[in-house]
Amino acid sequence: MKKIILSLALFLMFTSASFAQSSWSLNLGSGVFYVIPGVTYGISACYGTEGTQTIQPVPGNPFSFVICDGYSLTAFYRNCPNGLAFNPNSLMCDWVENVAPYYPDFPWEDYQ
Repeated sequence: MKKIILSLALFLMFTSASFAQSSWSLNLGSGVFYVIPGVTYGISACYGTEGTQTIQPVPGNPFSFVICDGYSLTAFYRNCPNGLAFNPNSLMCDWVENVAPYYPDFPWEDYQ
């Protein structure tokens, strides 16, 4: 049941993101994503990066990041390995204690 709900939620988010800007495509890759309440898994983090390649944080989700390929207009969502979170300063996965200051309102205790 959880897989069906998660699949439906991802489909709806992907579909709504496709209508928002049809030129970008979304690649979720493989693996399990942390589902953070209130976080939208769209491609909006990549808007404005056309013609470049960048790594962007996922707003509200310190465990994931998105690689924006502005040449192929593809957003690749990725997770950090267990125990690590995305550091928006160094643009790489880092220990939680180094990343927590960048996400002061995130409920870390719920995800330890």
